[in-house]
This record gives sequence, structure tokens and C-alpha cells, in this order.
Amino acid sequence: KVKRKLNRVDVMWNGIAISAKNQFTGGTAEQKMIYELCMITDYLMNNPDTINKAYIVYNGDGIKIINEEYESFPIFKKLKQEYFNNIEILSFEQFKKRFKNENIPS
Repeated sequence: KVKRKLNRVDVMWNGIAISAKNQFTGGTAEQKMIYELCMITDYLMNNPDTINKAYIVYNGDGIKIINEEYESFPIFKKLKQEYFNNIEILSFEQFKKRFKNENIPS
């Protein structure tokens, strides 16, 4: 039997779930991102009254993924339409620019 980790995010802020991912070496970063998308989707589905948006914020040279790479897969397009539409994947730099004037708890 597989033990499932508890659904959690790193920061909750004004109805937004933020999950931070760091990876400074290569390897399974792509698989980790897919796993994180599934976990965040599950979290959103189980907390619809408290969360309306989620961000996966990545940092490090080991993760070289942007939305366009995932969107090249037909299954990802379908999943994004049905499940991932409230989730954005941003680099740490993109996240800082978007929320530069906000006081997000750490």
C-alpha cells in the first residue's frame, strides 16, 4: 500500500496557494513538477471554498521548465483545461516581478 503524503502547500495567502520548488542539480525535476501539479490540483479540489488560485514557483538550475514545454504534450493540454486551469508555473524571478509590491508571508 502506498502512503500518500498529506496535501499541503508552502504558503497560503489571500486565497492563493503557493508551492515553492528548488532544484540545483539535474535529474528528475520534470517528474517532480508533474507530481507537484497533481498534488496542487488535489489540494484545490479538496479546498474549493478557501483556495481559488495556486502557483508553483521554481528556482534553481535543475529546473528548466516553462509552461510551453509541458503544453507540447496533448495530455497536458487536456489536463490543464480540466484541472490545472487555476495553477500557474512561474520561475522565482517571474513570481518576484508579479508580486513585487505585495507582502506575501514566508
